[in-house]
Amino acid sequence: MIDFFASLYLEDKADSMSPITAIALYDEFRELTPPGEKGAEMVRRLADRLVDVDLLDRAAQLLKDQVEFRLDGVEKARVGAQLALINIFAQKFEESTKILNMSSVQDMPKELLDQRRHLRSRSLMGKGNIDDALALLKEDKSMDADLLRLEMYWNDQNWVQATKTLNRILRTYEAKANEPLNELQAQTVLNIGIAMTLSGNERGIDRLRLNYGDAMDDSPFRDAFRLIASPDTFGLISYTSIAGKVKDVKNFKTFLSAYQERLKAQKLSEIN
Repeated sequence: MIDFFASLYLEDKADSMSPITAIALYDEFRELTPPGEKGAEMVRRLADRLVDVDLLDRAAQLLKDQVEFRLDGVEKARVGAQLALINIFAQKFEESTKILNMSSVQDMPKELLDQRRHLRSRSLMGKGNIDDALALLKEDKSMDADLLRLEMYWNDQNWVQATKTLNRILRTYEAKANEPLNELQAQTVLNIGIAMTLSGNERGIDRLRLNYGDAMDDSPFRDAFRLIASPDTFGLISYTSIAGKVKDVKNFKTFLSAYQERLKAQKLSEIN
């Protein structure tokens, strides 16, 4: 019975069932879950399916059982990070922090340590502990760290720091002056213009217009950029008026939207 139960999930036989049926069957016979790596792999595959159809609470409970009772070492930390991400998606920031604390172990690989630090920062941000969230990112020059910083600075209307962060992100996107921009690059240029305008950086706006004005004219954000970067409107625009006139304001990639893109291309169990 144990072998047959395991084969349902490890040999993809359960894929013919709906995710609801697959998790209901697992709940009914969970005592047949084999020990060790075989059982852990069963749970990983089932959790992946549940996340794919946004059954986050059910996936979270599966992985929490693994972290609390079945896993140890680096594997515990790795699955703990996956579980923390699920809880952040569900806006359960306190639970995410608890999971990261519970699954902390010694001798984690640097990549996993970085990922868990970013998740902890996002949890703190969700709880409103912005200073602590930013402190965790000190000296961190990764894209994920900049996406976290940007969201915090933007929400706090700290336009000077938002501008600096957006400029780093634009360099990461490899945008070049006087060359065509893809949509993501153009969106970033628009947001740089918004942040510069709201911080009163007239010289920066002039330079941005000189470097990217022609390319922005060929982008979907032509009219919005012309409004933001025009010398005639500089100093006359507030955040409220921008939000009312520019539908794309704050339409930038966030830390969580980046993870959502990753989950479209790979399974939850493959993100670390």
